Amino acid sequence: FMKGNLLLGEGRFDEALAEFESAAQALPEDAFLRFRLATLYVRKGDLKQGLVEAEAARRMDPKSVENRLLLAGLYSSLGENQKGISEYHEVLKLDPTNVKGLWYGGLAASQRGDSALAIQRWQKLLQQNLPPQYSAFVSKYIEKLGGTVPAKAAAAVAGRVIHVHVALAAAYQSRVKPGDTVFVFALPAEAKGGPPLAVRRLHVRDLPSNVILSDKDAMIALSQ
Repeated sequence: FMKGNLLLGEGRFDEALAEFESAAQALPEDAFLRFRLATLYVRKGDLKQGLVEAEAARRMDPKSVENRLLLAGLYSSLGENQKGISEYHEVLKLDPTNVKGLWYGGLAASQRGDSALAIQRWQKLLQQNLPPQYSAFVSKYIEKLGGTVPAKAAAAVAGRVIHVHVALAAAYQSRVKPGDTVFVFALPAEAKGGPPLAVRRLHVRDLPSNVILSDKDAMIALSQ
């Protein structure tokens, strides 16, 4: 087990996977080992084998929230949506304020057509002291389903704007045409790639320009 972790830290994935497989064979009733093995199979892209290991881990430790979340995602990815919904329900029974459980459980309910349950879970999610940009995303989903955003959450995200001056560097002015498109976007400070929080589309002929990015420019960054 320790050797497998060391190999993962060195980027030697295949060797690490082999170590975890050997450890799981030696300790077949170790729930955490089976969970770790499941995560490695998912990382490898072998979702079906990941599911086998995650189900084994659930039998050994049915109260593991992280394994339940993994199972829910695997069921949903493999088209077993009802099982995925059931797992999110179990997650929230074990941890009623679990952020992932509330978010993905709401998505699963929405995709099933249960808007009332989706709204209920997302409204509870907004009570979990989320960063303002994510509160805005969740609020949009609630409104899309016809729900009401709690007043506290609405106040937390209202009026938040970003001011930026956009101009074209002299080195590029001869390379572009007035009708070419320019995108101005904002990312979370902690972001390492991924989708932007907000985007505004301009044209070269609009520059220089003082741009204000607000909730009106927000993108839905969480997958539907």
